[in-house]
Amino acid sequence: MRDEIRKLVHSASVRSVASPDRLPLVSALYLLTAAIGAATAIREDLPGEFAGRTSGHSASADFLRGTGTALSPGLVMLCAQSLFTLLSTRCGKTRTAGDAGLTLLGVGATVGMLGEPIAYRVLSPQGCDPWKAVLVSALLVLPSSMSVLGMKRLLAVYHGR
Repeated sequence: MRDEIRKLVHSASVRSVASPDRLPLVSALYLLTAAIGAATAIREDLPGEFAGRTSGHSASADFLRGTGTALSPGLVMLCAQSLFTLLSTRCGKTRTAGDAGLTLLGVGATVGMLGEPIAYRVLSPQGCDPWKAVLVSALLVLPSSMSVLGMKRLLAVYHGR
C-alpha cells in the first residue's frame, strides 16, 4: 500500500515550492515587491543608507542613478533583473546565463537589504511599522530564495540534468 501511495505521489508530478523551475516566478515577485518598495521610499523620502552611509541625495535620485533606496535596489539593477528573468525562461546557454545573473543579483539584493538600517528599525519591537515590516521581510526572503533556486538550477546544469 505504501509503495502505491509513493508511486501515485510521484506520478502526479506536483512541483515542490522549492522547485528550481519557480525561479522566474520568484524573480517576478521580487521585481513587483521592489517596485512597491521604491514607490514607498520615494513617497516617504527614504534614501539608501547602506551600512550607515548615505549619498546625500533624495530617494528618487538614488533610485534613478542606480544606488537604490532604503526599500529597493536602483533602477539599473531592476532592469538587469528583468532581462535575466526573461533569459531564465529560455533554453540552453541563454537560460544558464539568466540563472547565473539572477543568482548573483539575488545575493546582492539580500546583502543590500541586510545593510540597510531601516530593515532593523521596522523589524524591531520598538519601531515596528507593520506595512514596512512585511515589505522588508519580502525584500529579504524573495532575493535569498532567488539565490538558492538559481544555484539549484546551475548545479543541475553542471551535473548534466
